[in-house]
Amino acid sequence: MKKFLIGLVLVVGMSIIAFRIAYPTFSWNQKVTVTVNTPNGEVSASSVGRMVVSEKVSLGLAEAGGINSDFEGEAVVIALPNEKYLFSLISGATSFSLKVFGDVPGVRKNADGSFVQWDESVKRIQNLVGAKAFPLEHLPMLVTLDDINDPASVKEVDPANLAATLGPGYALKSITLEITKEALTQGEVEVAIDWLDSIKNTQLDGDKYQRANAQNQFANSLNILDIIRSSK
Repeated sequence: MKKFLIGLVLVVGMSIIAFRIAYPTFSWNQKVTVTVNTPNGEVSASSVGRMVVSEKVSLGLAEAGGINSDFEGEAVVIALPNEKYLFSLISGATSFSLKVFGDVPGVRKNADGSFVQWDESVKRIQNLVGAKAFPLEHLPMLVTLDDINDPASVKEVDPANLAATLGPGYALKSITLEITKEALTQGEVEVAIDWLDSIKNTQLDGDKYQRANAQNQFANSLNILDIIRSSK
């Protein structure tokens, strides 16, 4: 029985090693930093999230393959001198690194935005040093709240024209992404807003579902996953 148990442990151990070799997992922490010019000078804020990328287990079916990406983190919260907040949302955060570092040597992608030799590309990404600006066409979504206590008052902010929403003297200076060893940001969103629990099962307009005929289309298009995500 003892030999059998030892043999079973060895088989299980070797199977786990073989699985990890066949289906590798890569992870890194990524830091989004937003800098805004204001009438009182520059203000800047950051948020660190965590990316986990792995190959989906293939069961011999064509549709079973592909890459699985998971993100844990929260929006960047920028406190402005006019007592407003600007939020850089995490909508699409699983593709931030590819959009920003997709042209770095060794990080290759197809025309449709998917990785070429994905494992080699993500290895390169997780070892990158230094911040890089988001391309203008791939900037994270920026929003503010007309009423900080009302999630339905959310309003999209044009990154090319912050002044139109926030007032004269406001302009976006930069949004950058950096691979970092810094710890995940936690609790910054809750400092600014206290209604996250109320939207756990709804869109920001309070509707349980996203609807094509919603009265407040923009608020109805967003939910808690655009603001904060925990690991699965």
